[in-house]
Amino acid sequence: MENYAKGETVDVETGIDPIDQLGLDMTDCIRMKITAGGRMRNYMGYALKEFNKEERRLITFSGSGDAVSKVISCVEIMKRKCKQLHQINKIYFKRKEDLWEPKVEDLDRLKVTRHIPAMTVLLSKDQLDANEPGYQAPGSFEEEWAKDTKTSNARRQESIRRKRLKPPNVRDQARGRRPKKPHNTAANSGGRQQQGNNGKGPDEQRRQNNRGRGRGRGRGRGRGGGRGGGRGEGLGGNATND
Repeated sequence: MENYAKGETVDVETGIDPIDQLGLDMTDCIRMKITAGGRMRNYMGYALKEFNKEERRLITFSGSGDAVSKVISCVEIMKRKCKQLHQINKIYFKRKEDLWEPKVEDLDRLKVTRHIPAMTVLLSKDQLDANEPGYQAPGSFEEEWAKDTKTSNARRQESIRRKRLKPPNVRDQARGRRPKKPHNTAANSGGRQQQGNNGKGPDEQRRQNNRGRGRGRGRGRGRGGGRGGGRGEGLGGNATND
């Protein structure tokens, strides 16, 4: 594909929207088109503002590809804000065509067809057909979610309690670690000092460490030699008095 450059993407209409096939009056329906890059605050702000009006009875959330998870989040938030909503879910595929333009004159234009999963959710204040596939009654899953949340919280608290009651050495052995030895700073420092001094006192050790310092300058010249020329050994040889 190095000889092609991606052009435009065309959405191909595959037919009527599944929600429109239900035979409902969708005149005053609020249609929310959700995209992956949109902000939830903007979507929910407009949806709640319009759906709280008395004449608004229906609202749909639709999205495809990466936006499907955001559609579900919008629907759940709407159900929490507005109680007793009837729901119908429809899952289908959308077809998109990607056009690739050739960079070389001898090549033809390419068209790539992709099938992307899509989802549309209908929320209604009025009763819907309970026999329709994908129908969910108001509050049908709230009790199950409450039970799952309560069970997971209880398991989490039990796990935390067991970790607190378990002794540290048993926990380290379970993880394959060696238990830590007690650390005594005073005893360890005293043992290192005694081992370094080899049984000698502090004064004697200090004298031994200071031995040999300060004798670097003038070594080999002798005392007074070579400077006054009067007595002692000089640098060039022996000097005698007449």
